[in-house]
Amino acid sequence: MRAPTLAELASRGHENNFDLVRLVAALAVIVSHSFSLAVSQGEPLARLTGGALSIGEIAVDIFFLTSGFLVTGSLFSRRDLFAFIASRLLRIYPGLIVMVILTVTLAGLFAPAGFFVHPDTIHYITATAFLWFPKLTYFHLPGFFELNPWPVAVNGSLHTLPFELRMYGVLAALWLAASLHKRSRLTLMAAGIVGLAVAGAAMRVALPDGQMSRFVFMFFTGGTFFVLRARIRLHGGLAVACAVAVVVSVCNRHMFFVAYNLLLGYALFSLSYLPKLWRPTSDVSYGTYIYAFPIQQCIAMLIPGVTWYAMSGFAIPSVLLLAWLSWHFVEKPAMRLKKHFGWLPSPDLRTRQPEPVSSR
Repeated sequence: MRAPTLAELASRGHENNFDLVRLVAALAVIVSHSFSLAVSQGEPLARLTGGALSIGEIAVDIFFLTSGFLVTGSLFSRRDLFAFIASRLLRIYPGLIVMVILTVTLAGLFAPAGFFVHPDTIHYITATAFLWFPKLTYFHLPGFFELNPWPVAVNGSLHTLPFELRMYGVLAALWLAASLHKRSRLTLMAAGIVGLAVAGAAMRVALPDGQMSRFVFMFFTGGTFFVLRARIRLHGGLAVACAVAVVVSVCNRHMFFVAYNLLLGYALFSLSYLPKLWRPTSDVSYGTYIYAFPIQQCIAMLIPGVTWYAMSGFAIPSVLLLAWLSWHFVEKPAMRLKKHFGWLPSPDLRTRQPEPVSSR
């Protein structure tokens, strides 16, 4: 039987497992962070790979791969840069800003007088709610979490979001440059995306521990899977072989680095499209990601000496509840605002297929 192409599978619209994959990745971040935020001997995969990779880092790589694929597809389908940018902002900022307001307000209930006008509080609000560039490293609220195993940080998970915004910015800049030659715009875009993935791979080899090289590679590898989707066939057996190769290679750090970076994308998109898995009715992955860290820090503060598995057990239900509320009362309504400006809803690849590179 002929293996379907990624383009054929993507043409089915919402018949995929992306919401489930991202939810599992967000929960994996909670488990991974529990080893650092609670009392533990360190994250097991990080120990096994000699510090080369952790469960949380795999989860973040999955976020960037899926984001690169879906966001590239959104821009190619809409072909409207303003709508693309507005859509990205509406997806990220409303939920983030509400989370920051809730965090600071609840913290203020237990803080001494002057908390809300303290320079550290104001700095935290502005830096976190607006994801100030060049990087987000300010996570301190005065008087909180100072005695925790991971002291001071209120929401360390957010440090990846400015990097994702940068990837959106690079994609938008590439669109503007390609638009100078409108007849070849999609071809130039595709070539640019593949070129950035190759450049990211070179950066990964030169700077294997660099965050920017890692995020550039993962995001634009996801974009490359989109622009070359008509040429990529997904086969379950091959995907399983890729996953097995990555697991087997863990015994050698250098072999693992190569296998992981080369094969993760194929295994991920095969898992996202080939099997028919349970599909969550609510997209709570983003809310899970932005609420988890402060909840886990509260658990570490309230239960000194808490173990990683107890922290995970306490955190996951609480975070999922907050994420569900965030999705239904903040994120989903915010995305509905697009209709007031006459924008299309999130693009459905069944109705508008960007032409593959090979045909242009």
